[in-house]
Amino acid sequence: MANAASSEWYLRKKGGEEAFGPVSFAQLHAWAESAQISPLDSVSPDGANWQRAPMLAELQMDWLIELGDGALYGPTTLGALREFVRAGDITAESEIIDAVAGSRHLVGELLFGPDLEPSPEPTVEHATAPVRASGGIKENLQQRIRELEERLLEARREAQLWRERCERGWRPEESAEAE
Repeated sequence: MANAASSEWYLRKKGGEEAFGPVSFAQLHAWAESAQISPLDSVSPDGANWQRAPMLAELQMDWLIELGDGALYGPTTLGALREFVRAGDITAESEIIDAVAGSRHLVGELLFGPDLEPSPEPTVEHATAPVRASGGIKENLQQRIRELEERLLEARREAQLWRERCERGWRPEESAEAE
């Protein structure tokens, strides 16, 4: 999107109906840099056509965090990585992947100095940001696990329904006749 920086933008948090905006691209980018936009959130230049935030290249949500169990979190921004370090969610030894270049790094190779010191207290949200903080990596992963468990439960219910129909001798043409 060539004119992303000159457009006004809207943000919709994952699972939410409310859209925040319009805001400038600079504000949207600031939210991404401060870990207030998660990889599951959506953005829109008009409030009607939505895309996942990481798909907007200008937000530079290019980094995947490799978690201890082999799972990945992201993509997210370098600024968000700083926030996760401050919150104690990741350390200088955490592995990250540049999703654009495909290269692997340690957080400490890209971030240094005070950025690598976890905060003794939680960071405060920007006063100008109407968006609630997106939460830590663990919180986001727990939410994703809950969503996947719900989808699995629904798929199992549907499979059971079809199993019961087949056991009763159901045929597709019967369904068409009933409609």
